[in-house]
Amino acid sequence: MAVAAVLAQTAVVRFNYLGNGTALFRHGMEFPPPPSLFEQHRLFIFPPGYGYDGQFYHLMAHDPLARGDAPARMDDPRLRYRRILVPLVAWVIALGRPALIDAVYDIVLLAAVSAGVWALGALARGRGKSAAWGAAFALVPATAISLDRMTPDVALVALTVAMAWAVEEKRRGLPVLLVLLAPLVRETGWLLLIAYALSLAFQRCWRRAGLVVLAGLPALAWYAYVDLRLPSHPYPLLAIPLSGLWSAAAHPPEAAGPQALAAPLMRAAGLLALAGMLLAFAWAAVLARRHPASPLALTAVLFALTGVFLQRADHWQAAHDYARVYSPLLAVLLLDGLVRASPWPLLPLLCVWPRLALEMRGEVLVVLRGIF
Repeated sequence: MAVAAVLAQTAVVRFNYLGNGTALFRHGMEFPPPPSLFEQHRLFIFPPGYGYDGQFYHLMAHDPLARGDAPARMDDPRLRYRRILVPLVAWVIALGRPALIDAVYDIVLLAAVSAGVWALGALARGRGKSAAWGAAFALVPATAISLDRMTPDVALVALTVAMAWAVEEKRRGLPVLLVLLAPLVRETGWLLLIAYALSLAFQRCWRRAGLVVLAGLPALAWYAYVDLRLPSHPYPLLAIPLSGLWSAAAHPPEAAGPQALAAPLMRAAGLLALAGMLLAFAWAAVLARRHPASPLALTAVLFALTGVFLQRADHWQAAHDYARVYSPLLAVLLLDGLVRASPWPLLPLLCVWPRLALEMRGEVLVVLRGIF
């Protein structure tokens, strides 16, 4: 799986970006990188526009403690720096050497993919199925998106699947370590910690539940450090549940240029993907009702509640955004389908992928032309 991912990345970089691997971080002109980063690398800049979120994690990997000028080049430095785990691991492994950080960052993401594949394969093997089922980890949208755009989301999905394996195998200490790390990947990692604590509480394992709650202290300490050093931008909550998703369905973004030719297909695929997410939210409720004390079912329902009550409309405009944010939920549904040998929990994934594939088609077509 890791070899296939490396080959795919290499092809995308070679045929789309003239061999410049920094293009994967998607730096945009709206947030020009610090001069120091330009001196260290031959950066690929996308003109014009915003770029993509990977650019901010790239800056963090070169300045993990926010002591340089990286925060000044971000859209929301406090929000971004809370998601420190992947950039910090890359910086530590590279020993802070700028020439190595970019390659190590990619290796960290590939390691997360490998861990997710292994854990899923181990779960399948424990259920009497082939370990080759681990390759289904590639179906989770965050896997492709993170490797294509250098976002850390695949690490949280890997932690979710690893949690499922650790609970199944009754590895008492490992789940605590996993939920300790999860909030440092992104804020939605708190849902994994809360779900595990609630699961233990429902089983009246009060002592272990308290230990899980204490596992959140390192993340809280890091958040406090970030909040003291960096400014934030407001994140308005939804006034009406699901209003963000309905708004995105009713008012899709306008396509321009060559993209306009595929606008009807994009709109249809977008509606299908949003319907798939609604189905995923409903399936999460079914899981929670069927397994009320399961940490995975509780994780799924907490992600569903986040989507219903918190996610803004602009985050529902592109599958690249919401599909990776809710990939832990989709991974739980994938696990449910594997456990019950049923294809039905995979329906939300199948609904999301047409839109995601259309959003990625430009790069893929360039690669295919280059090869053939």
